[in-house]
Amino acid sequence: ITTRMKAVQFTFSFPRLGLGLALGHWRPGILWSGTSCTVMREVPAALRAQEVFLEALQRALARALAGADERALAIALAKDAKRVRPRLLFELAGALGVGAESTALVRAAAAVELIHTASLVHDDVVDMATSRRGLPSVNAELGNAAAVLVGDELLCRALTLVGELSGGALV
Repeated sequence: ITTRMKAVQFTFSFPRLGLGLALGHWRPGILWSGTSCTVMREVPAALRAQEVFLEALQRALARALAGADERALAIALAKDAKRVRPRLLFELAGALGVGAESTALVRAAAAVELIHTASLVHDDVVDMATSRRGLPSVNAELGNAAAVLVGDELLCRALTLVGELSGGALV
């Protein structure tokens, strides 16, 4: 990520997929070039839109995890989480013209984050990890069998969110 003159630029490249993505630049607009896309926004507007999106994401995660295991909640709702995957989805959706206020976008991002969290819980089982983000890991507190079930619950909740997407939006 680079920042200059009140603008921000994100650049991603996926050569095996023939996809390159550069997000942000000097003035508002979208430029397409082969397999590359450049989205240009002013920093304050871009950051505020992303902040609103991340707040909506946090609320969607809390709703999706109502009644879930408290350890899964602690991992999924951690305030220090970077939320890289939802941020990428937000920027890609913006490049495709999907607004940050889109309910489908927020649900899709919440599903992505829950799938990631489920993979962390399952990974801790495989690695026999004793902590995750400064807290005891689910498997360290509950054992491997229960941790696998907690990860599976997160995955099921993510798939429920995906199933709620209507009209083919972001699917």
